[in-house]
Amino acid sequence: MGSIVVVGPNGEVKLPKEVMDKLGIGPGSEMAVELDVGEHAIVLRPKTKPQDFVEELIKVVPCDKKLRRRIDLKRVIEEEVLARHGLSGR
Repeated sequence: MGSIVVVGPNGEVKLPKEVMDKLGIGPGSEMAVELDVGEHAIVLRPKTKPQDFVEELIKVVPCDKKLRRRIDLKRVIEEEVLARHGLSGR
């Protein structure tokens, strides 16, 4: 799916309806903005709610297996946030 959009005088970009529908976003939705310098691109992602992140994390471990060690969920979330914003390793 590709579209051409125009940047307005205040930096706003109107997203095509089909893109918004596909991502399940609408007016007032919060978006994370990432700059991919290597690809010379701007990446917009719907902001992940903490509960959605945890639900996705839970899917990583198969239901028929148990964790062998305790997970520091706060550390895992912080690392994920830093990685998504290109700040890991600081």
